Amino acid sequence: MFFGQNDYILKITGVYHIIRSRSQHVTPPRDVCVLSYRLNGTAHFYRNGAVWTADPTALLFLPPKIAYRQDSTGEELIAVHMNITDLREREIETVPLQKPEAAAACFRTMRTAWETGQYYRCCSALYALLADVCKSHPYPDGRAAASPLDPALAAIRVEYGDPQLSVPELANRCGLSEAHFRRLFRLSYPMPPLQYLTHFRIAKAKNMLMNGSTIAETAYHCGFRDPKYFSTVFHAAVGCTPSQWKTEGSRG
Repeated sequence: MFFGQNDYILKITGVYHIIRSRSQHVTPPRDVCVLSYRLNGTAHFYRNGAVWTADPTALLFLPPKIAYRQDSTGEELIAVHMNITDLREREIETVPLQKPEAAAACFRTMRTAWETGQYYRCCSALYALLADVCKSHPYPDGRAAASPLDPALAAIRVEYGDPQLSVPELANRCGLSEAHFRRLFRLSYPMPPLQYLTHFRIAKAKNMLMNGSTIAETAYHCGFRDPKYFSTVFHAAVGCTPSQWKTEGSRG
């Protein structure tokens, strides 16, 4: 995984401040890698049936020479374009941040340094950020370090469509009491586990709706027993109804 490597040689080719309104588009393969941080807003990235979420709680890495689809509910971000020697990663990655405010400051420093021609200062800020991420998320052999939350995260990725999947069940999968599971989850992610599960389901639902699924089909597939309740949760999360998303939001 990119975020766990200490031996890559990076060359920054650009730092960009980007503001987007609600949009949905496809990005073709490109030659550069992109490391980005959302100062505000949320974007979802879709590739080979998988979904990644980028918001102010996480870093996003996009490797070169891949195509992906993206939708945004409105976002402000700073994106660092890089060439990486002998890059081995070919998949999108995100990493949760323990200190999002520190990451925001680092990206602002990179942007200012790049715009004022201070290339080494820009590189210094980037390497400091990556060193901090590696320290917080060690991957000694290129694989994610084992976490007591891993069984719960795996269950969410695979079984998000099961309406029986709940916080007590996720805690049980990890062999933890519910109270201890909630405490550990909040230490690793800036949201409670139920919000994380709902966030994941809504991301999947947006993808299905954009691909033509009905509201009822989407609701049941994504773990909601009642399409009306699904519509209420969707509206609270996205800012529009599923019907509006199908006809307007997904096209920007």
